[in-house]
Amino acid sequence: MSRLKTADRPYDIVLFGATGFVGELTAQYLAAHAPDGLRWAVAGRDG
Repeated sequence: MSRLKTADRPYDIVLFGATGFVGELTAQYLAAHAPDGLRWAVAGRDG
């Protein structure tokens, strides 16, 4: 199994479930406390 290098990944963190209660709290925490340059994305669904 090959390992991806950090530069090969578009994001450092992908937060799944961002539309849920805990996901929203986690997204807010990341927005306030993530280190500069952190590449992160959120994913959620409606319905």
